[in-house]
Amino acid sequence: YVGVEVELPVIPFDGHADLKETGCRLLQKLIEEEGFHEVLTGTDGCLVRVENEDRDAVSFDYHYGMIEFSMGKSLSLTKIAERFYRLLYSAEDFYGQHGFGLTGMGSNLTNRYPMYAYTNDPFYRMIRAYVSEQSTYHDPGRYFTNMHSTQTHIDLKKDHFFTCYNLFNALDFVR
Repeated sequence: YVGVEVELPVIPFDGHADLKETGCRLLQKLIEEEGFHEVLTGTDGCLVRVENEDRDAVSFDYHYGMIEFSMGKSLSLTKIAERFYRLLYSAEDFYGQHGFGLTGMGSNLTNRYPMYAYTNDPFYRMIRAYVSEQSTYHDPGRYFTNMHSTQTHIDLKKDHFFTCYNLFNALDFVR
């Protein structure tokens, strides 16, 4: 099986758009119109992660300025791509209507508008509390980083591991 995760920055076109509200509304739209269900909601009532029957999830990790598409595993990368692009285009359309864009170009355009719309799920609240209470800066924004990536996960039987490992090494030039 193969699974894919794609993390993209949510870029505000101006400094007045609300990352948190818009992200929460996008996840609510996926529940209402695309058959997703709630997986995680912050203590503030704002959605953080939703998932559908294919185990495709859309979420925000740490803050609402980064959207993650975690695609459920499949035997077909083509099937995953079809589901991913349907979700991506829906999210792009929604964000475009609300003053944002999505990009995979590796730029940190949020530097222009430092809007840290943190998620309020237990894990990331704990990290911010630790930084606030234990660091010399006491400001989680000092440690703020945007880490966007695309990850491919391969699930295979252990007796096929070395065959696949050698195949990936032989195909490394394709990277």
